[in-house]
Amino acid sequence: MLTTAWAANDFQFDTSNPLSSLNETFEAAQSYRNQTLQMDGWQNVVFAGNRAWWGYNPLDATEYMAKATSYVFGETTPTDCEMWLVTPALDYNNAATKVFTFEVMSDILFEGQEHRLEVFYIDPTDPAEPIAQCLTDLDPYIPFEDESMENTWYPLMVSLQRVPDIVETADVFFMAFRFVGKLYNNGGTYYIDNVTWGVQELPLSTESVIDIHAPHVQKILRNGQVIIQREGKTYNALGREVR
Repeated sequence: MLTTAWAANDFQFDTSNPLSSLNETFEAAQSYRNQTLQMDGWQNVVFAGNRAWWGYNPLDATEYMAKATSYVFGETTPTDCEMWLVTPALDYNNAATKVFTFEVMSDILFEGQEHRLEVFYIDPTDPAEPIAQCLTDLDPYIPFEDESMENTWYPLMVSLQRVPDIVETADVFFMAFRFVGKLYNNGGTYYIDNVTWGVQELPLSTESVIDIHAPHVQKILRNGQVIIQREGKTYNALGREVR
């Protein structure tokens, strides 16, 4: 079912009631299997195509999750899709820990697909131009074009304890999952589950922990598009300079 009746086409960054802890297991997904996921406080935003993040649960199980897919049975003409799933506002100062965690699983991945799943930290201090920090250090841990990584949950953890060099950690912030790809019969699928903030401690040693102080370029959300700013110049998401 292709439906975005509940999904929005722009962000609404309400920071009036931030959460010092979040432990989302997507129980609401049981009501929206392969339909637009609807959850209080969360944003499901569509910028391209006619598909949003879906709810999902296996027919023979009681586990629920969020699903992003560009697979369309029998469709041979690819069209662009871009969908964002944004957490409620999160409280940095009053969180017991400064750790954001989630689990990711993939399906229907193979070489040549045009898709990617990205994780963003969003600073809404300036509502007119909220700053979106893409956590590219997570990319090696998100399955991509590798069938051997399918149908396996990968737990990832992000430490926000260090202030980034370019984007300062905001008192109130959002995290977001962005899926972009082509809607057609060779599309791929990702699942997200067990999203938490402020409730888990970092393990003593893990390869899946990053800090957002890495020297990324600054990325800003402007009219629903990711705009890159670097050394006084502005680029679009493909790296082409724009005015």
